[in-house]
Amino acid sequence: MGTWGIRPFDNDSATQFHDSLQPLPDRVRHAAVREMLSLTDRDDLLDSYEMVIAAAALVAVHCPGGQALDIGLGHPVGLPDTLADDLRPRAAASLTAVLDVHPDHFGWIDKTVCEQWRAGLTHLRTVVLGKPPPDQPTTRVSLTVPPPPPSVSAPHSR
Repeated sequence: MGTWGIRPFDNDSATQFHDSLQPLPDRVRHAAVREMLSLTDRDDLLDSYEMVIAAAALVAVHCPGGQALDIGLGHPVGLPDTLADDLRPRAAASLTAVLDVHPDHFGWIDKTVCEQWRAGLTHLRTVVLGKPPPDQPTTRVSLTVPPPPPSVSAPHSR
């Protein structure tokens, strides 16, 4: 399995979870997302956190302000809005549970990237809770890591 970025669907597990939802009828899809958001045991959460985050992101894109999120998928599977509203408290609780786990458990090597990933999760939780920032952008918000600045050689001391 691989991870190539910090957005909710920038990993194989989340993408496979999304793909498994596509052929399902709305009610079954809703139940699958609800089940993923119901993982509260720490070990289960650590084993499936990428899919839990993906499920929360699928709910978030249906929330006010969520349409502007760049979650790593061009066209995520839909959830009927009434069903997505029902899942908002679970999505917020799931994101909180992930954020409550010490960052070292998730395998991020670069501390800055880990902080950006956590900031993205915090933003997702804010959207799910219905508290978008007052200056909500109208364009898509990218949760990707910006490219590193060009290297600058340090002056040599003699």
